[in-house]
Formats: sequence, structure tokens, C-alpha cells
Amino acid sequence: MPVRRRTIPSALFIPGVLLLTTMLLLLSCAPPGPNREPLYRSARCAVSLNNPTDSPVNTEEKLITVGVRGILDPNFGPWGRTDGERLLFHHLYESLIDVDCEGVVRPGLAAHWEREQHGRRWVFTLRKDARFWDGSPVTATHVRTSWQNLATPVVAMVDSVVVMTDSKLAVYMKRLHPNVPRAFASNAFAVAGSVGDNGFRLGSGVYQYTDPSQWEVGTVEVEPDFGVKGATVSFMDVPRENLRDGLVAQDIDFAISSDPDLISYALHSMRLAALNWSTTYVLIIPSSADESGTRLLPETTVKEFARTAVRNPIATRAWNSEAWWKTTECGRPITAQRSGTSTTLRIVYDETDRVARDIAERVAAITSLETHESTMSRVFHEVVPGMFTGGEDRFAEGLDASAFDARLLRGEDLAYVLAIPARPHDPCAGHAFMMERAPWYRSSQIVPLIDARAYVVARDGLAGLDLIENWFGDVLVANELIKAE
Repeated sequence: MPVRRRTIPSALFIPGVLLLTTMLLLLSCAPPGPNREPLYRSARCAVSLNNPTDSPVNTEEKLITVGVRGILDPNFGPWGRTDGERLLFHHLYESLIDVDCEGVVRPGLAAHWEREQHGRRWVFTLRKDARFWDGSPVTATHVRTSWQNLATPVVAMVDSVVVMTDSKLAVYMKRLHPNVPRAFASNAFAVAGSVGDNGFRLGSGVYQYTDPSQWEVGTVEVEPDFGVKGATVSFMDVPRENLRDGLVAQDIDFAISSDPDLISYALHSMRLAALNWSTTYVLIIPSSADESGTRLLPETTVKEFARTAVRNPIATRAWNSEAWWKTTECGRPITAQRSGTSTTLRIVYDETDRVARDIAERVAAITSLETHESTMSRVFHEVVPGMFTGGEDRFAEGLDASAFDARLLRGEDLAYVLAIPARPHDPCAGHAFMMERAPWYRSSQIVPLIDARAYVVARDGLAGLDLIENWFGDVLVANELIKAE
């Protein structure tokens, strides 16, 4: 029996072809989507600056200007020397992991990781879509090479790095880590590739540099990468005293600041969002080195000191963070002798830091009193008797950053007010950093006094901007590749 072929009527065939052709044309004209998977963070880590009455702004064509302090030089990527550079590079370069604002470890360059040898060895496997801006893959060799340029964090934590495959590496630690070290989330462990066409090292972050020839003096601009639409972000070096005027004039969209005067002003005329407590102010006393362990003032004394010391306490509180310098896991530090005995009654601080100034002046006043004249003076005497040598009055002295660092290095003054991380990426790295700045340092010489945090300060009327905060108080402008959900 002959097989009868079925045919498509021409009346149906022609419209079908037209429909198919139209669909293909529409698809070819559709904007390409992101060519890598987005990373998600907890919705509680979103830093929202919007009011319900705000009209959403289309950020695809928008330029967002961020006011930062300090010179911006892309040649120092991916690590940075200043807060401004570290904020910039946080948008451009990735580390193996990320730690969100709640302390949860999440994927970064690494898709997953495994603990071996009781935490002495950690094996990381990179994401399959981990690529630099030029499309080349990020490899385990790039991670090892990037880390070879570091000093303090790697020396303090990492014994060696072994490349197992292009996408897998083993990191041998100097001590056991039962949980994956949060330090691997810091920009100190960020990964960069070779130098790109623009003269800067390639990154794999969700932003990339725009054309440097188009930048204005004192600014660096970045734009979303990997097929993502969104705002261009301009980082602008702005002196602290000009931040408020820049926000009022809407030359700056937002800044991250711990300046109590700016924060107080912003309470009534701008947008504010508090970040994590990220800084601890301590008194470090060269003459107090002994074997008695860390010196802590009673909680009631710390609270009273915080209440009376800082003139504008909006961004501060009494010390309530972890005493990470008390850890014994790093081994006993080998300290150098100070170059001389204290011959001054100076309490030295960084003159650009207003909180440090207030603390130094209050400590000078307390330690200049006789113990019977003040309860707080008596308590200070019990905890840090080395502050009460001699009968003359103590005085606070502010110095510029370079002079302060030089004096701290020698350790010849009565005491120093120092801002240190409240949440260091690793206690041993924190110890090593302290030893670099003050070779005579021991943990028994630290007296913690006050915690501080920064605020996101945004101009009034800014809408449609979403920021994401991590565990260390770093902020990222969100786009399609990094979301809080």
C-alpha cells in the first residue's frame, strides 16, 4: 500500500516562516544577559538609602559619584593603601570567599572548599565562570602569584600554596583553622591578573575600569562588566572638610564617613545608614609591658569614659568588641627593645582623627589627677600604673600621619591612642600588623576604650541605589551580578 505523504498547506507554511523569522530577529536584537551567574548575599546585608516616597531612578544610564578620602591610584590594585583605594578595589577584584554582614561565609572566586588535616590544609575549587575582564580564565596560578606580592597577612597565616590543577589549589596554614579563615575574604587576599590594555591589572569583579583618558582629575570611574547593565560609579578624592558641601551641592551622591560632625548634620538633611562596628580605639602604653596579661578596665569605667570623653558620640560606643589581641594561638611575639626610655608625658594621636583627639585629651586629664581626686583616676592607676609616673601634668599631642607612625615605631612617649580593627581578618595577621608599626608591642600594653563605626551618608533625594555591606564594613554598589535577596 503506498505511503501517503502529508504536506503542509502553503497558506499555513508562509505565515509560519514569517513568524519564525520575526522571532529570530527579536532574539537577535534583545540585549545580551549576564554571561556569568550572580552572587547572592543576605537581604539583611542590604544598605538601603531609599524612602518609600522616593521615585525610583533608572540606574542603567546613571553616574553615581562616591566621595572618598585619599589619593586614588589604580596602579596599587588590588590591595590599596588608603580607605578610598580599598573601597575602589573592592568593586574591581575578588577574593576566594566572601563573608556577609552576618558572618556567613559565601562563595567568591571559589565555588567550594574543603578542610583537610584538621584545618592545617584547605583546598579551594574555583568557579567555572571565574574570568577576568578580558575573558581569560582565573586560575589557581593567578591566586598563588597574587599572594606572593603580599607581606604581613600571608606571612602571618599561610605556610605555602600548592597549585593542584588550573581550578584547584591547596593552602597550607601556619596553624589549625577548624573553619575556613575569614581572612581569605579580605582585599589583602584579592586576586589580579596580568596588566591589561589600560595599564592596570585585570580583575574579575563585577565592575571594570572605564577609559582612563575620560577621567577627570582626582577621579576613577568603573562600570558593570560581564554583560551587565547598571550605573557607572565614579570615585572622587574629596578632602574631609569638603564632603558636606559636595553632598549638599549634589556633586557627590554618597560617602562613607565616621566624622561625627558630618553625621550629626546629616541626621536632619541627608540620608544615613549605619555600618558594622569596625574600629576599636585603644590606649597602648610602652611602659606597661609585663607578664600579667591584657589590661582591661572595668565595664562600668569603660562606659563612663565613653560617655564623658567623646564630644559627639553619635558614631561611638563603649568598647564591646572581641579582645582579639589576647589570642595565644599565634605564639608569643618576639619584641624588640624600645630605642629609649620615655622622657615625655605626651599622649600622642593622629591629628586628623577627632575621636582619637577626644580620647587623648580625656586620658591626659584623668592621669594628671591624684588618685584621691577622681574615682576614674584611681581605677586607671590600678590598671595602668605606668601612666602615673612623675608629678607633672600629662598632655595630648596631635601629629600628622607620618610623624605619628615614626613616634609609634620608637615607643618613647608615655602613651599612644591607636585605631585598630575591631574585626581583624585574622588575629595573627592583626598581631603581625601591630608588630610592624610598633616592634616593642605586647598585648599586655593595650587598654581598649571605645568602638566606632562609619555611616553611609547620602545626599537628599538619592533613590534607586542599593548597597551591600560585608562582615568587615566594606560596601559595594549592587548590580545584577551581586544582589541582596
